[in-house]
Amino acid sequence: MGLFDNMKDMAEKAKESQKNAVDFSIKTSTESVAKEAATHLLEGEVVIIAQRHWNDWACVTNKRLMFVEKEYGIVKRKELLSIPFSSILEVNVDFGGLLGEVEIVTKNKTHELRLGKEKSQQFANEILIRIL
Repeated sequence: MGLFDNMKDMAEKAKESQKNAVDFSIKTSTESVAKEAATHLLEGEVVIIAQRHWNDWACVTNKRLMFVEKEYGIVKRKELLSIPFSSILEVNVDFGGLLGEVEIVTKNKTHELRLGKEKSQQFANEILIRIL
């Protein structure tokens, strides 16, 4: 039993270590997005949730949805989009595919946020809380 207990203990420690590493990477990613978003906040505006996926980031504040789309090619392009909650007509979530997309429908355009499978539902829920 001693050998089995030692192996089980080592496996649990490895699993915990891996979980902490993932939690740390998510936390630091979210914090870096919140810092970047803070440069674009209005007076009295607070970041509720912030997510990064690849080169893009998105955040929900107490007043609006903001996201940045970056494109790298011959010319670097970075676009900040700001959508007040009152302009959002519909929120769709595709978390069954590989990308995990949140679709934001406004009167003029449909925006797709590729946040990853795990983050999409949580992000959509934060938006829905503010528009319903």
